[in-house]
Parts: sequence; structure tokens; C-alpha cells
Amino acid sequence: MKVKSIGLLFGGMFIALGLFAAGCGALQGDSTGIEQPREEALLFDTDELYGECRLSNLRDFSGAVLEIPEFYQGKKVVEIGRLSGDASLDEIEKIVLPQSVKKIGDYAFYGMSNLAEIVVSDEAVLERIGEQAFANCSSLTEYALPATVKTVGEEAFTGCSALTEFTVGANVESIEINTFLGCEALTAINVDAENLYYSSRDGVLFDKDKTNLIEYPYGKTTESYTVPATVSEIGAWAFFGNKTLRTIDLNQAIMVRKYAFAECSNLTAISADKIKYAEIGVVEETPWLNNKTNDFIMLGGSLLEYRGSAKAVSLETAVSISPFAFAENKNLKSITIKNGLVNIGERAFYKCENLSAVYMNNTNQMVFIGTNVFGRNAAGRKIYVPRNLYDEYKENTFWKQYSDSLTVHQTVIKFNSNGGSACADGSVEYLGYVGELPVPEKEGYKFLGWYDTPDFAGRKIEAGLSWDSMEAEVTLYAKYEEKKPIVYSINYYPNGGSIAAGAVHTYTAEDDVILPTATKSGYEFKGWYYDEEFTRPAGSGWKKGETGIKYLYAKWEAVK
Repeated sequence: MKVKSIGLLFGGMFIALGLFAAGCGALQGDSTGIEQPREEALLFDTDELYGECRLSNLRDFSGAVLEIPEFYQGKKVVEIGRLSGDASLDEIEKIVLPQSVKKIGDYAFYGMSNLAEIVVSDEAVLERIGEQAFANCSSLTEYALPATVKTVGEEAFTGCSALTEFTVGANVESIEINTFLGCEALTAINVDAENLYYSSRDGVLFDKDKTNLIEYPYGKTTESYTVPATVSEIGAWAFFGNKTLRTIDLNQAIMVRKYAFAECSNLTAISADKIKYAEIGVVEETPWLNNKTNDFIMLGGSLLEYRGSAKAVSLETAVSISPFAFAENKNLKSITIKNGLVNIGERAFYKCENLSAVYMNNTNQMVFIGTNVFGRNAAGRKIYVPRNLYDEYKENTFWKQYSDSLTVHQTVIKFNSNGGSACADGSVEYLGYVGELPVPEKEGYKFLGWYDTPDFAGRKIEAGLSWDSMEAEVTLYAKYEEKKPIVYSINYYPNGGSIAAGAVHTYTAEDDVILPTATKSGYEFKGWYYDEEFTRPAGSGWKKGETGIKYLYAKWEAVK
């Protein structure tokens, strides 16, 4: 049976060992000359796993090399549990695993400070390395995952302070969070080119397509770094604790996950023009954050923290609010969210005990929120949402916690009729539709409509308009134009006579009209008639209120 030594460095020299592992028993010795204990000398706790077993809690062991048996008490060993248990195993420098082990369990080799080498058979079936399996193995310098490994658990190698290089095998499908936390000497995470899920560039770990930067090794000593343009997301804890990085350009990234740059003790400059979302603590304990003096601490479009003391805050440009951004602010009484903001992180307004009015003025979509954004649902707090989105807010899982506070803002409408008849007040909901409006009457004038400014330079308000004002009260002003009377013509047919000077030829309904006299030699004027047959006399004229074009015919009688 072939076995291999996973890459390790001792005193700067790479050592590859060829070892022979017996199936059930233990080696009598190895190339170091150190005698190995037999199986019966090894005392483990066991847990049965469907006819096979898990080993844990190794007792009464001393020595530099530990060979795990393939069989123990007649059962095949398929999993290694936490070996340290109640005892210290600090003397162990090398562990030889049998080919039967499928899983190195949670905390399996936790705290073995002298462990420097793990030997795995070429025929190994190892698939998973559990949570903190190698945590605080501070003598481990290099590690290449066996080709069969598919999953690496959370914080699997955390605290491996001597680890300088790590290789991700071809079959790894999942590397969980904080795998390399505290690996201060780690300068490169390499990935087998055949891996379908992960990739590496300059020792930095990415997903396969390089859209997610997963881990920037602690031990890299460059002072500046530009994230590749393909990256849209910076992973949680990705740069955590780096001591040398001073400037970073996030390029096209739009999301930064939690604690990504926390405790980067020399980080002073971040270029983050494209960032829209940032989770909790992304720049915690960095000079970049500690040196800020302004009220609004922004990372790109994400509001990380509000340090001001204003009672009313309006967010004009933020795309998102990070978790705890306003937490425990005692001054804040109202917050206004404008159209661009789409997400509020968990507990963003936690313990803002005086916050009584929240205006969700994004009219395009519901604003998404994390858990307990406002903490406990304070009595009397109102969360105003647009009329067109009210039902969506009420039905959303996260917003249901605050359903009793959700309401639609009402604006009271006052009508200034500008000398016309009085109109009763009305009201309209935010992003509701304006209903039927009153029509005032003003003698001599025609009503033209309602305007939101007294000089009529503003917007005309009409029924059916979507109302987008959050004012408590708005006055609308009536606009009129003076009625222009219709001018009618008076057409005279004097029948051979002459009309007196100053005769009226036009009139309006507002005019009193006196008809002129006429003269004709040898004739006496008998008056004006509306018809040529002289059956409808016009008299001397008419009073106000008369309308229409007039045709007047002069009647004559010969003088005897």
C-alpha cells in the first residue's frame, strides 16, 4: 500500500516521507527510529456508526508519532473525533491516518501544538475535514488537501500560525468560513487547476469564476492591492487581521461581507466607488474608520455608521444601511429614506428609543430589511410607506414584526380659492391618487385649476395624479382667467337713408344698446326692424343680456 506525506517544512527543508501503514496493527517503528505503540496500547473512546466506528478521546498516550489503526475493537475506523479530550497531546509531531477514514471530525486534532505532519494513504477515502479540526496546530507549516477531500469545515485551520502555504485539491466543493483565521504566516492559498469550484490568483483564494474573493492570506506583505475587475463580492473575514495592507482598491465589487477588513491595523485608504452593500463590522478596528470625523461614515453607497446628533435625518444618496449603523442613538426622532435606498441591515436602529417616525420614501420598491431592524416595536412609532407598496410591506416576512406600526402618510389639502367660493379641506395618501377636486365659482372669471404655488409657477394638481408629497399640510391655489365677453356685430340696412354719426356697430351681453336714428330726404324714419318685411320692430335698442348678431332694417314713410 502506498502512502504519502502531505507537504511540510521543517527548518526550511521540504521533507517527503515514504511510510508503510499496516491494516489493523501499528508500526513497530519508522524512519525516525521511534517505536510505535501497538493497537492494544491505544485507548480511545468509540462511537458506533452503522457497524463502523468513530474514535475520540485518546488516553494515556505519549510519543511523537501517532498511527491511527484501520480497525479498532473489530470495527473499521471511518471517522476521527476530538482526540485530545481530557488529555494533552502536545508531544505528537506526526499522525498517520488509515485509508478507511472518511471524516476528520470537528476539533479532531485541536490544539496539538507540535503536530507538523499528517500522512494519508494514496488509497484514502477522506472526504471531510471538520470544524476546527486542525485549529491551533501551530507547528503545521504546509498542507495539501488529499485529492478525495470535498469539504473543509469552518475554522478548520484557524490559529495554525506557522502555516505558510495551503493547496486546495481538485475535488473540494466547499470551504467554509474562517478556514484560515489567524494563520499569520500564510502567504499563498493555491488551487488545483482541475477544481470546479475554486481558483487562485497571486495566492489569493477566489471562487471558480473569480466573482467572489474568499480569502486574502494573512501573511502577504504587500502594502497595496487591487481587487480583480471580475470580483463583485468580498467574502466574510477575507482580509481580516492583515498587518501590512495600507491601501486597497475594490474595483467593481458591490458587496462586502462581515468583518472583511476588520483589524487590518495599517489600512488607511479604501477605494470603494461601486460598493452598494456592506455587512457588520467590515472595517472595524482599522485606521480608515478610526480616523473618520464626519457624521456619515460611508463605504461607497453603504452607510456604515451615523455619528451625528441630529433629531431628523434624511438619507439622500445611500443605497443601503449597514447593521447597527444608528444603534443606540438617543437623539434620533425621525428618519427619511429616499428613492435610492433598497436595504437596511439587521438592528440598524436597535435601541433608538426616541425614533417615532420612519418615512420609507422609496416609491419604486419595498425596502428590504434584516432581523430586528428597529429592535422592539416601540409604542407610538409610525412607519410610513407608500400607498402603492403598503400591501407588500404588510405581507413581507421581515416587516410583519412591525405590521402594527405600518401606515400610509396622509397630507391635508387646504384650498385657497383666491376670492372664489370657499372649498372644504381634503386629504390624500402618499402615492395614492388625487380624488375629485372642488370647482370654485368667481363672478366674471373662469376657473382654470388648482396649483401648488401661489404664483401658479408650480405644478397643476388634477384628479388622478399620483401624490408624492410627504408634507403634513399643503395649500392649493385657484387660478382663474377673466371672462372675455363675446362681441356681436350690428348690421344696418338703411334702405337709401343715412345713419346718424356715432352709431354702435358692435356690442356684448354686458352692454345696453341704443340704436341710432336715420335720415332720408323726403322720408320720415319709422324705426329699425329685425326683418325686411318690417314685422318685428327693434324699438330704440335693448338692455344687458341680449346676445347674437343683429340685422336691422330701416323703415321709411314718404312725407306728403
